[in-house]
Amino acid sequence: MTASNAGCPDNTKTLTDLIKVLDATAVDDLNNAVSVMPNPFDNKLIITSKEKIDNLYLYNSAGKLIKIQYSTNGNFYEVKLPDGLQNGLYLLKLNINGQTAIFKLIKE
Repeated sequence: MTASNAGCPDNTKTLTDLIKVLDATAVDDLNNAVSVMPNPFDNKLIITSKEKIDNLYLYNSAGKLIKIQYSTNGNFYEVKLPDGLQNGLYLLKLNINGQTAIFKLIKE
C-alpha cells in the first residue's frame, strides 16, 4: 500500500502546538511499541510498529507540515522524504489507536 499526506491541510503550527500533554504511561507504552530509524536520517525513514499507524505527519522546526509519501507492508512503513529537504530538526507525529506519539528527528 502506498499513501501520502499530500491531501492534508497545510496548517502551520508552532512546535508547542504539536506537543500535547498526554498520560505518561500511555505515551511510554506507545513509544516502546514504535521504532523510527535511522536518526539522524538522510532521505528515507523506516518505521516499525506493533500496531497499525492511522496517520503520520512530518513537521519542520517552524511547524510546517512536510508532504511525504510512504509505503506499508503490515507493520513496516518506509517513508520517502522530498528531495531538497533541508538539514535540521523535524518532528514525526504518529497517530495510533487514538493516541499520539511524537519523535524528534535530525536531518543530516
